[in-house]
Amino acid sequence: RVLSFKGPAQILNPANVPSSLHALLPYAQRWGVGDDYERDTIVEEATAQERSELIHCIDPYKKELFDWLAGAEAASTTPTAEYVAYTNLTLAIDYAKALGSE
Repeated sequence: RVLSFKGPAQILNPANVPSSLHALLPYAQRWGVGDDYERDTIVEEATAQERSELIHCIDPYKKELFDWLAGAEAASTTPTAEYVAYTNLTLAIDYAKALGSE
């Protein structure tokens, strides 16, 4: 496997994200990759410190994040790239936890 992550995987538009969640944009750009294999590889290649930071990045924003993810856009057949990236961020966090990164 030659996949290594360097820099943001995607550019997200802050206008499509609630302002209370803008602090998570860099995390969603880096970890919110849509392809399961690529996202898992990025998490696996991260250092233990990076995975720990990933796991805890949403801690101060959990209510706002999950309120948004469970809101109207959850039923959309065409969610924004930002909504999808934030959803994928939560999958990356779950995978990092499964790896025992703490």
